[in-house]
Amino acid sequence: MLITTIDMLSVSFPSPPPVLQDREEVNSFVLQLLVLTGGIPWMLTYFWIIRRGFKDRYLAMPLVPLFFNFGWEFTYSFVYVPPFTGQHYVNIAWFFLDILIIWQGIKFGRKDYPHLTQRQFLWIFAGVLVLAYAIMILMNRDLGDDIGGYTAFTLNAFISYCFILMLTKRKSTVGQTMYIGLGKLFGTLSSSILYILFYPDRWGMMVLYTTILFLDIVYLVMLRRQFIAEGSSPWKKF
Repeated sequence: MLITTIDMLSVSFPSPPPVLQDREEVNSFVLQLLVLTGGIPWMLTYFWIIRRGFKDRYLAMPLVPLFFNFGWEFTYSFVYVPPFTGQHYVNIAWFFLDILIIWQGIKFGRKDYPHLTQRQFLWIFAGVLVLAYAIMILMNRDLGDDIGGYTAFTLNAFISYCFILMLTKRKSTVGQTMYIGLGKLFGTLSSSILYILFYPDRWGMMVLYTTILFLDIVYLVMLRRQFIAEGSSPWKKF
Protein backbone atom coordinates (compact mmCIF):
# COMPACT_ATOMS: atom_id res chain seq x y z
CA MET A 1 0.00 0.00 0.00
CA LEU A 2 2.83 2.41 0.95
CA ILE A 3 4.72 1.67 -2.25
CA THR A 4 1.57 2.26 -4.32
CA THR A 5 1.03 5.64 -2.60
CA ILE A 6 4.65 6.67 -3.22
CA ASP A 7 4.30 5.68 -6.89
CA MET A 8 1.15 7.79 -7.19
CA LEU A 9 2.92 10.81 -5.67
CA SER A 10 6.11 10.49 -7.73
CA VAL A 11 6.72 12.97 -10.52
CA SER A 12 8.38 11.83 -13.70
CA PHE A 13 11.03 14.05 -15.24
CA PRO A 14 10.25 15.38 -18.72
CA SER A 15 12.54 14.10 -21.45
CA PRO A 16 14.44 16.03 -22.59
CA PRO A 17 14.33 18.38 -19.57
CA PRO A 18 13.06 21.87 -20.41
CA VAL A 19 16.51 23.43 -19.94
CA LEU A 20 17.74 21.45 -22.96
CA GLN A 21 14.81 22.37 -25.20
CA ASP A 22 15.11 25.07 -27.83
CA ARG A 23 13.32 28.35 -27.19
CA GLU A 24 10.24 29.20 -29.22
CA GLU A 25 10.47 31.57 -32.18
CA VAL A 26 9.23 35.08 -31.36
CA ASN A 27 8.18 37.61 -33.98
CA SER A 28 11.10 39.99 -34.62
CA PHE A 29 9.06 43.13 -33.91
CA VAL A 30 7.62 41.71 -30.68
CA LEU A 31 11.11 40.54 -29.65
CA GLN A 32 12.72 43.95 -30.09
CA LEU A 33 9.73 45.72 -28.52
CA LEU A 34 9.94 43.59 -25.37
CA VAL A 35 13.73 43.94 -25.24
CA LEU A 36 13.35 47.73 -25.33
CA THR A 37 10.42 47.90 -22.90
CA GLY A 38 12.42 45.67 -20.56
CA GLY A 39 15.74 47.45 -21.07
CA ILE A 40 14.75 51.12 -20.96
CA PRO A 41 12.87 51.01 -17.61
CA TRP A 42 15.89 49.28 -16.07
CA MET A 43 18.20 51.97 -17.51
CA LEU A 44 15.95 54.60 -15.92
CA THR A 45 16.06 52.62 -12.69
CA TYR A 46 19.86 52.70 -12.77
CA PHE A 47 19.77 56.45 -13.48
CA TRP A 48 17.46 57.03 -10.50
CA ILE A 49 19.64 54.78 -8.31
CA ILE A 50 22.75 56.77 -9.26
CA ARG A 51 21.01 60.12 -8.84
CA ARG A 52 19.55 59.23 -5.46
CA GLY A 53 22.87 57.77 -4.32
CA PHE A 54 24.69 61.05 -4.95
CA LYS A 55 21.89 63.15 -3.42
CA ASP A 56 21.44 61.11 -0.23
CA ARG A 57 25.05 59.84 -0.10
CA TYR A 58 23.64 56.38 0.51
CA LEU A 59 23.76 53.37 -1.78
CA ALA A 60 20.34 53.27 -3.46
CA MET A 61 20.50 49.54 -4.28
CA PRO A 62 21.03 46.65 -1.85
CA LEU A 63 24.75 45.89 -1.79
CA VAL A 64 24.94 42.09 -1.96
CA PRO A 65 22.73 41.62 -5.06
CA LEU A 66 24.61 44.53 -6.67
CA PHE A 67 27.71 42.30 -6.85
CA PHE A 68 25.82 39.52 -8.63
CA ASN A 69 24.04 42.00 -10.87
CA PHE A 70 27.38 43.43 -11.97
CA GLY A 71 28.72 39.90 -12.54
CA TRP A 72 25.68 38.99 -14.66
CA GLU A 73 25.99 42.11 -16.82
CA PHE A 74 29.71 41.58 -17.40
CA THR A 75 29.09 37.93 -18.28
CA TYR A 76 26.32 38.69 -20.79
CA SER A 77 28.02 41.72 -22.28
CA PHE A 78 31.50 40.29 -22.91
CA VAL A 79 31.63 36.54 -22.22
CA TYR A 80 28.36 34.96 -23.43
CA VAL A 81 27.04 37.36 -26.06
CA PRO A 82 23.23 37.08 -26.45
CA PRO A 83 22.07 35.77 -29.85
CA PHE A 84 19.94 38.84 -30.56
CA THR A 85 21.68 42.20 -30.98
CA GLY A 86 19.21 44.43 -29.14
CA GLN A 87 19.68 42.60 -25.83
CA HIS A 88 23.45 42.70 -26.21
CA TYR A 89 23.42 46.50 -26.52
CA VAL A 90 21.04 46.78 -23.56
CA ASN A 91 23.34 44.58 -21.45
CA ILE A 92 26.36 46.75 -22.30
CA ALA A 93 24.44 49.92 -21.36
CA TRP A 94 23.40 48.31 -18.06
CA PHE A 95 27.01 47.28 -17.38
CA PHE A 96 28.46 50.77 -17.78
CA LEU A 97 25.71 52.30 -15.65
CA ASP A 98 26.41 49.64 -13.04
CA ILE A 99 30.07 50.70 -12.87
CA LEU A 100 28.90 53.97 -11.32
CA ILE A 101 26.70 52.09 -8.84
CA ILE A 102 29.66 49.85 -7.91
CA TRP A 103 31.69 53.02 -7.26
CA GLN A 104 28.86 54.31 -5.06
CA GLY A 105 28.92 50.97 -3.27
CA ILE A 106 32.59 51.52 -2.41
CA LYS A 107 31.91 55.12 -1.39
CA PHE A 108 28.64 54.78 0.54
CA GLY A 109 27.95 51.07 1.05
CA ARG A 110 29.59 50.77 4.47
CA LYS A 111 26.89 53.01 5.99
CA ASP A 112 24.62 49.95 6.02
CA TYR A 113 27.37 47.90 7.74
CA PRO A 114 28.73 50.25 10.43
CA HIS A 115 30.19 47.36 12.46
CA LEU A 116 32.80 46.79 9.73
CA THR A 117 35.99 48.80 9.47
CA GLN A 118 36.72 50.40 6.08
CA ARG A 119 39.49 47.85 5.48
CA GLN A 120 37.21 44.90 6.31
CA PHE A 121 34.46 46.32 4.15
CA LEU A 122 36.75 46.72 1.11
CA TRP A 123 38.17 43.19 1.45
CA ILE A 124 34.67 41.70 1.68
CA PHE A 125 33.53 43.94 -1.20
CA ALA A 126 36.34 42.69 -3.46
CA GLY A 127 35.94 39.05 -2.44
CA VAL A 128 32.17 38.88 -2.98
CA LEU A 129 32.51 40.70 -6.31
CA VAL A 130 34.97 38.08 -7.57
CA LEU A 131 32.79 35.27 -6.19
CA ALA A 132 29.71 36.70 -7.90
CA TYR A 133 31.50 36.84 -11.24
CA ALA A 134 32.71 33.23 -10.90
CA ILE A 135 29.22 31.98 -9.97
CA MET A 136 27.63 33.72 -12.97
CA ILE A 137 30.19 32.31 -15.41
CA LEU A 138 30.04 28.76 -14.05
CA MET A 139 26.27 28.50 -13.48
CA ASN A 140 25.48 29.64 -16.98
CA ARG A 141 28.10 27.30 -18.40
CA ASP A 142 26.57 24.37 -16.50
CA LEU A 143 23.02 25.26 -17.56
CA GLY A 144 23.92 26.03 -21.16
CA ASP A 145 21.83 29.19 -20.75
CA ASP A 146 23.03 31.43 -23.58
CA ILE A 147 20.80 34.39 -22.60
CA GLY A 148 21.12 34.05 -18.82
CA GLY A 149 17.45 33.60 -18.00
CA TYR A 150 17.77 31.32 -14.98
CA THR A 151 20.41 33.38 -13.21
CA ALA A 152 18.79 36.68 -14.23
CA PHE A 153 15.36 35.93 -12.76
CA THR A 154 16.73 34.17 -9.67
CA LEU A 155 18.91 37.22 -9.06
CA ASN A 156 15.98 39.54 -9.77
CA ALA A 157 13.87 37.82 -7.09
CA PHE A 158 16.80 38.18 -4.67
CA ILE A 159 17.07 41.90 -5.49
CA SER A 160 13.34 42.37 -4.85
CA TYR A 161 13.64 40.66 -1.47
CA CYS A 162 16.71 42.72 -0.55
CA PHE A 163 14.95 46.01 -1.37
CA ILE A 164 12.35 45.06 1.25
CA LEU A 165 15.13 44.19 3.73
CA MET A 166 16.89 47.50 3.00
CA LEU A 167 13.72 49.48 3.70
CA THR A 168 13.00 47.66 6.96
CA LYS A 169 16.63 47.93 8.12
CA ARG A 170 16.98 51.66 7.39
CA LYS A 171 13.46 52.46 8.66
CA SER A 172 13.42 55.46 6.34
CA THR A 173 13.16 56.38 2.66
CA VAL A 174 16.81 57.44 2.47
CA GLY A 175 18.36 56.21 -0.80
CA GLN A 176 14.97 55.09 -2.12
CA THR A 177 12.24 56.41 -4.41
CA MET A 178 9.00 55.06 -5.81
CA TYR A 179 10.41 55.53 -9.29
CA ILE A 180 13.27 53.09 -8.66
CA GLY A 181 10.74 50.46 -7.60
CA LEU A 182 8.39 51.17 -10.51
CA GLY A 183 11.20 51.07 -13.08
CA LYS A 184 12.32 47.69 -11.76
CA LEU A 185 8.75 46.36 -11.73
CA PHE A 186 7.85 47.37 -15.29
CA GLY A 187 11.24 46.47 -16.76
CA THR A 188 11.10 43.01 -15.24
CA LEU A 189 7.47 42.54 -16.28
CA SER A 190 8.35 43.09 -19.96
CA SER A 191 11.30 40.71 -19.69
CA SER A 192 9.05 38.13 -18.01
CA ILE A 193 6.58 38.30 -20.90
CA LEU A 194 9.43 37.79 -23.37
CA TYR A 195 10.70 34.73 -21.52
CA ILE A 196 7.20 33.27 -21.30
CA LEU A 197 7.05 33.52 -25.09
CA PHE A 198 10.51 31.93 -25.35
CA TYR A 199 9.88 29.15 -22.83
CA PRO A 200 6.16 28.54 -22.26
CA ASP A 201 6.72 25.23 -20.44
CA ARG A 202 9.30 26.21 -17.82
CA TRP A 203 7.17 26.29 -14.70
CA GLY A 204 10.04 27.02 -12.35
CA MET A 205 10.62 30.24 -14.25
CA MET A 206 6.90 31.04 -13.99
CA VAL A 207 7.22 30.85 -10.20
CA LEU A 208 10.13 33.31 -10.36
CA TYR A 209 8.19 35.80 -12.54
CA THR A 210 5.27 35.72 -10.12
CA THR A 211 7.48 35.97 -7.04
CA ILE A 212 9.32 39.01 -8.41
CA LEU A 213 6.09 40.82 -9.29
CA PHE A 214 4.62 40.07 -5.86
CA LEU A 215 7.73 41.24 -3.97
CA ASP A 216 8.03 44.41 -6.07
CA ILE A 217 4.41 45.33 -5.31
CA VAL A 218 4.93 44.62 -1.59
CA TYR A 219 8.02 46.85 -1.59
CA LEU A 220 6.20 49.72 -3.32
CA VAL A 221 3.30 49.53 -0.86
CA MET A 222 5.71 49.49 2.10
CA LEU A 223 7.77 52.36 0.67
CA ARG A 224 4.68 54.47 0.04
CA ARG A 225 3.57 53.94 3.64
CA GLN A 226 7.03 54.98 4.85
CA PHE A 227 6.88 58.19 2.82
CA ILE A 228 3.47 58.98 4.31
CA ALA A 229 4.76 58.19 7.83
CA GLU A 230 7.59 60.68 7.21
CA GLY A 231 5.05 63.31 6.11
CA SER A 232 6.32 63.57 2.54
CA SER A 233 4.82 62.89 -0.88
CA PRO A 234 5.80 59.52 -2.39
CA TRP A 235 5.99 61.09 -5.86
CA LYS A 236 8.06 64.24 -5.32
CA LYS A 237 11.31 62.43 -4.61
CA PHE A 238 13.17 61.26 -7.74
